[in-house]
Order: sequence, then C-alpha cells, then structure tokens
Amino acid sequence: MLTWRSVALSACVMTFAAAAQYSILSATYGLAGCIGVDTGDTDKLKKKGCVVTSNGKTSAISRLQARALCGSQSPGHIFDSADALPVTFSAPMQQATVKPEYFEFLLSDGSSTKSMCVNPRPANEDNEMQTLATIGYYGDGWQDVVYPVQLTIVGELKFIDGTSAKGLTFKIPHENRFATDSPFVVQADVLQFTTKGETDATIRTQKTYPNHCQQLYPSTTHRIRLVLNGGSTLDGVNGLMPNMTDVFHVLNAAGERITGSMILGLADLGSEPAQGYTPDTYTDDGDNFFDICLNDSKGSLADIASVHMPCDSPGVNQLVLPKGKPVCTPNTLNVTLDNSV
Repeated sequence: MLTWRSVALSACVMTFAAAAQYSILSATYGLAGCIGVDTGDTDKLKKKGCVVTSNGKTSAISRLQARALCGSQSPGHIFDSADALPVTFSAPMQQATVKPEYFEFLLSDGSSTKSMCVNPRPANEDNEMQTLATIGYYGDGWQDVVYPVQLTIVGELKFIDGTSAKGLTFKIPHENRFATDSPFVVQADVLQFTTKGETDATIRTQKTYPNHCQQLYPSTTHRIRLVLNGGSTLDGVNGLMPNMTDVFHVLNAAGERITGSMILGLADLGSEPAQGYTPDTYTDDGDNFFDICLNDSKGSLADIASVHMPCDSPGVNQLVLPKGKPVCTPNTLNVTLDNSV
C-alpha cells in the first residue's frame, strides 16, 4: 500500500549508469535561518521562526555549534542565519569523499547554490551514514517564495562500495518544499538484528548510546529499520521514546495492523528505558533512523508487508521536522525483506 508520499520518491533521475542501483531518497529543507544564531535569545529565535519549547530548548544552532560541525569545510566563514537541509541516499556513503561543493541546488527563482558544509551527524553511527546534513542558504523559509526544487551531485561523492554518486539528480516535489514538508518514511527494511555498526560509532554520548534494540529488549531477534526524510520529533526539538509504538503501524498485505507480542517497542532513539521519562527529559540521538524491534518467535515476519504512519488518528503522536510544523500526514511504505530473514 503506497501513498502519494511514497510515489514521490520515484522522482530521482540518475544520469550515470554506474550508479543505477543507487538513488537519492529525499532532500528536505528542514531549517530556515536557524543555523548560526544567538540561541540564548528566545524572543529573537521565535521571531525568526525557530522552534523554542516552553522550557527554552531549541532546534536552532549557535555559531559556535555550527563551527564545530563544519570544521575546516568553510574556513573563515561565520554562519549567519543559515539553513539546514538533510539529504538521504539509498545506501551509506564514504565519509572521506563528502564535500559541500558536491551538493548543487537549483532554486525556485532559477538561481543555484551549493552547500557550505556537509556532515553525517547526527546520523553518524556506522550502520547509518545515509543521511548527510547540509548547511547553506537555500531560500526564504516560511515566506515560501524561494526554495530548492532540484539537487544534483556534481562531484565524486561515493557510496560505501566505491560507486560514484556524481550525476545523481533528485527533483524535489512541490509538496515537499519548506513551508509544507513534513516527516515521511523513505526506506523500510526487515532485518535480522545485529549489533554491528551499533557499537563502533566514532562519536558517542553516554546518555544516548548504546541505543539498539537488544539494549532495551534483550529478546529482540529482528527489526524493521526505518529511515525518514529528516530528523523527526514530537515538537521540533524533543524526540520519540521507545514506548511510543503508535507512531508507526506495522501492516500485513491486507492493510491490517499487526499487533501482539512480536512487536517489542522502538529503539535507535536513546539509551534508557522510557519508564519514568518525559519528552522534555528523555535524551534522543536526533537522527532520522528508527527501529521497530521484533521477536520472531511471537509472530510471522512473512506477514509484514508495509509500515504506516497514521499521523491523523486520534491519540497518535504526530511527528514534525525541526522547523516545528506542519505535522506529518498519513503515509505508507512497503517493506523490503532481507534475504537472511
């Protein structure tokens, strides 16, 4: 069962035959004017349209934080009210080949711009590396006049197997522009669970890692690995907790929800159990990767056909991008069953 969100993913056009097995899944203009700002002045942040929660947490990034993220990619440049735009590929990339000038965007006014900084963080665990967070100047945000309409990879950015991504082009659907875009699933795989890539990431914080399925649910045998189009939150800042299984519904071929003890909960979020925590205090990893943890002795993996985000169902937690609105709209994506399952 597919929705318009799923069909929109077919808009990727590949101009180099060598990269035919790979694609760009999404390019999401997720923050406008909120990179390189004074994160201590909540009034100014709100006027800019940056999300600030009731307890002062924000999705905006200070100049110091931007400098730490970008390192030597933009020497001497001070980011001032820049934008963030994560790009998700269908497979992991070689970090050593990632350069900001390889990401060229055509804007709605006919002009073009290149990224000034690209970093895999926060999706930087070794089994992720598919989403690269770019920083640059991509449009006018909520004014909804100028925004990216196409991304082209113009340099030798390489996938993990060495295949070049040069020439890959992604036409950004009009409904996925800044003012209207919201979270949706771009990839869903049923996999046998392994800790490979979960325990050897180079950057870790004690509160966030390890956060894999078996850390929270020792009986896990498999997982549905979900990739969304961007970092997805409850309010633009605070992330999901492991017990919020209403966010993703696992469906069979008839479109019926699969429930029961096979589905253990969510993981790849934060390291501590959800009991006793609230969205304001739970520390999550901030990326766009989510795991639905499974125990195959409690049900049939072969029954799993798709994953659905209900979004508008009563009582369901609705996800939003770091820009804070609009909330997600219902979307469904078929799963891919790994050969080892």
